[in-house]
Amino acid sequence: MFVPEDKNVFYSKSIKANNSLFQGDILDAKIIGLKNESDLYSPDNWMVITKSCDLVLDSNSLTIRKKNLSIIPLIALKLIYKMFRRDFIKDISKVNNRILLIAVHKLFSIFLTHNKKDEIEYLIKDRISKFMFLPPDGTILKEPTLIDFDLVIQINGNEQAEVQKVIQAKVLQLNSPFREKVAQRFAMHYSSIGVMDDEIRDKKYVSNLKKSF
Repeated sequence: MFVPEDKNVFYSKSIKANNSLFQGDILDAKIIGLKNESDLYSPDNWMVITKSCDLVLDSNSLTIRKKNLSIIPLIALKLIYKMFRRDFIKDISKVNNRILLIAVHKLFSIFLTHNKKDEIEYLIKDRISKFMFLPPDGTILKEPTLIDFDLVIQINGNEQAEVQKVIQAKVLQLNSPFREKVAQRFAMHYSSIGVMDDEIRDKKYVSNLKKSF
């Protein structure tokens, strides 16, 4: 029931035959070596966030001309809820060292103490900068998923074997304009700044300002 009626608006099949990589390619974590059977809290899928123009492959060496490839995790909601078992901290030791979801657990332990329905709406409307909501396609992504912009992994695009693993790991493609929206949100998350504006946000200050008008 979580799959949109027209899922093809969001996703299309991934094509591996032409040895190409694009922003928005969704990858199988096991194939790229970021998940094994003991990883209870590792995402099943990751997404390429690097710009498509920086993913051009050298036709001779099958390496990426810009050398690096960045991917971000797609965290299924069922994985987040699984984190709230009491043995989470014990089990986290079994997770691949490069994938630490303790920060996600801490955030959602606060998140879920509030009204869940309201918070889900905040996610869908992209009001939490750390995350972006993606609906399932029903086949690869079988339930709602969150992109976590704080967990970015670099893959060496200068290693042919690594690049070939990424190509083989492609299982789905996020369509335009949604892939561009992900890139935009990624950039906004890292370019945002915080300022000390408590005084002008104070209710008394706002009240006085309103009176002056």
